[in-house]
Amino acid sequence: MQKNYIHYLFILIVCWFAFFVNNGSVYEDIMESRNLVTAHEMIEYDNWLVPTMNGELRLEKPPLPTWVAAGIEYLQPDNISLQRAAAGIMATLMAFFLYFFASALSGNKLLGLLSALVLATSFNVIMAGRVATWDIYCHSFMLGAIFFFYRGIVSVRTSWANFIWAGVFLGLSFLGKGPVAFYALLLPFLISYAWIYRPSLRRKGWPIVVMLLLFIVISFWWPLYLYVFHRDTALFVLAKECTSLVLLLVVLCRVGNLGFVPLDWVMLAVVKKENKNA
Repeated sequence: MQKNYIHYLFILIVCWFAFFVNNGSVYEDIMESRNLVTAHEMIEYDNWLVPTMNGELRLEKPPLPTWVAAGIEYLQPDNISLQRAAAGIMATLMAFFLYFFASALSGNKLLGLLSALVLATSFNVIMAGRVATWDIYCHSFMLGAIFFFYRGIVSVRTSWANFIWAGVFLGLSFLGKGPVAFYALLLPFLISYAWIYRPSLRRKGWPIVVMLLLFIVISFWWPLYLYVFHRDTALFVLAKECTSLVLLLVVLCRVGNLGFVPLDWVMLAVVKKENKNA
């Protein structure tokens, strides 16, 4: 137990320097400015359900990170360091989720620690955790969903709590940035884990159904609200985003995340072999 606390402290120290120290020194880029303008207008117009930017509807981005930014703007107006600290907290949470997941999957807490430290010191994660953009939210929540889903799958007993938490985090990930983390993290994990470990879903059917229902309710109430009250704009944005998603999937299949699914298989196979040899 003492070693676990040392691991937690080590991760916190690295995350502090990676995401929080001097986080106000970088100039705001265009995406960060757009997000903060949207959050500011939520406060100014007292409209929390329909985001706007410069008075125009901005429905391309799900609202959860904007709500966080708007809450910070309400409490501490024009505090860019605090806005970026929210992203840093999500990046830190992501590092801990990876620590717990890698430790549980491998049975080796040192491997979990090294995995978390590699994640926290990766360039893309550092950049996402030091600016007030929305990318880090969906990936952090998705890694949490994967961790709880894994715990539910490997549990000998029916673990309702893990599947419930997995459903909540899946929904929060979708509210963070739509389906981005679903094809960037969840899909490669499901393919790799199912192929290598062939998990049994016996007595897991109803918990998985509850997980999916929670995901659907949390994810789709906001798009449904937009469809009811802003139907034309919502359908236009949906068509545009679907086209962009298809193009992005093509790119990912060639050079991105989906192209590295075989690499995920190899890594999981190595972990499985190590567990058998232990």
